[in-house]
Amino acid sequence: MSNRPGLNWGDAAKVLDRSKRGLMVAVLLLSLGIMVALAAEGLDWQDIGARHAVLLAACLLWLCVSAILIVSIARIHARLERLRGHVALAASDTPLPPVARQAPDSIDRLHLAVADLIGRRRIAQAERDRRLEQILGAIPDPVLVVTPEGLISLVNAAGRALFDACASMVGTSVYDLVTSTALAAAMDEARRRGTAVDCRLETPGGDRLSASVSAFPDAGGAVIRFAAGQGVLGTVEHDLDLHDRLPGTRVTAETPLAELPALVLDTETTGLDPARDRIVSLGAVRLQGAQLLRSQVLDLLINPGRQIPAVSTAVHGISDLMVLPAPPFAEVAPKITAALRGIAMIGHHTVFDLAVLRQASTSAGIDWQDPPWLDTALLYSALHPEARDFDLDAVAEALGVAVHGRHTALGDALATAALYLRLLPLLEARGIVTLGQAIAFQMTGRKAAQARRVDGTAGS
Repeated sequence: MSNRPGLNWGDAAKVLDRSKRGLMVAVLLLSLGIMVALAAEGLDWQDIGARHAVLLAACLLWLCVSAILIVSIARIHARLERLRGHVALAASDTPLPPVARQAPDSIDRLHLAVADLIGRRRIAQAERDRRLEQILGAIPDPVLVVTPEGLISLVNAAGRALFDACASMVGTSVYDLVTSTALAAAMDEARRRGTAVDCRLETPGGDRLSASVSAFPDAGGAVIRFAAGQGVLGTVEHDLDLHDRLPGTRVTAETPLAELPALVLDTETTGLDPARDRIVSLGAVRLQGAQLLRSQVLDLLINPGRQIPAVSTAVHGISDLMVLPAPPFAEVAPKITAALRGIAMIGHHTVFDLAVLRQASTSAGIDWQDPPWLDTALLYSALHPEARDFDLDAVAEALGVAVHGRHTALGDALATAALYLRLLPLLEARGIVTLGQAIAFQMTGRKAAQARRVDGTAGS
């Protein structure tokens, strides 16, 4: 597909939403009606006066100008919607396509400005990372950062010199360098106290090293600073994404909710009928127990292969031309299935998201297996059987969760993750501590919601 597909006259009628198309058609019909009325005033078509001829010519000119304006507006709208789609794709590191024209117009210059802004932000972030590496590399104290499992995620030059490392240390176990007992105890105490803990760590060879251990609360793990020796200037070796790496074990009914690896997922679609409608956007964020891994997200724009109704565009803001450069579901399905492999799925009204994913996979010839799933709407309903409204906004308000980016897939997924984290202690207080218990418990909420629908008391 070309980066800048052409727009013909047939496309012009499709690119505007129904309200705009209706207004344009009304202008054309009004112009035609005025022309017919003026023509009828002439009565005698054999002897039309000069005044009537001028008016008829003016009406024909107005009709042509209106048609040209409609097509021009449609072309502008089409190009802006395509640009909006490219910007949405750029959020997932897909670069904006180049401007093909030698003499760019205003929309092309807007395209270039957006591409330049995205590029500048990425360069600025890379520069901040580089400077941080230089600062850490110049610190004379040997510094290691480790994950909760003891994997080294960062080491500065002094740290490499302390342990006389020739090969890469990132991704290796700190327990190959120091014995586990003293370090694990210091990490636990630092987490409990919330301050640095001074300790003596022993190497496998029997040497004892003075160190200060601080908790790394947001990412999990610890920062270990050894006593300063001879300063060594050099670079920092790191892979801080190791803190977001989830265990490779598959979840079972006995998996504790406090340790549950899960993907919180939401979809935006062309409509509300899973059998007919298609996915236009999918957002997801990873959870590990009560830890939200913001660096592990999916934010996918998807071409549904069919027209998006105006009523749906009004809700999520995604139009036909926005998804024109986006890949179809079959191309992004491997990312989705890989992200869900071996873990649980969490959503708000999860049954709908599962249904559209199942239908999209079937249509693409992909074998889909439902993962174990939890639904924050059902869990909230089971915890609060007196509630009548289980819409995401209503539940968020009840639980004191601020919702940002409503009706965007990633925004709703992040809001759902926040709801789930608020529900976790409430579930624990009820004795619901494993995945199997939570699945069974949410079914009581489902039955209660169905009963309310039968007796007509359910909220919208």
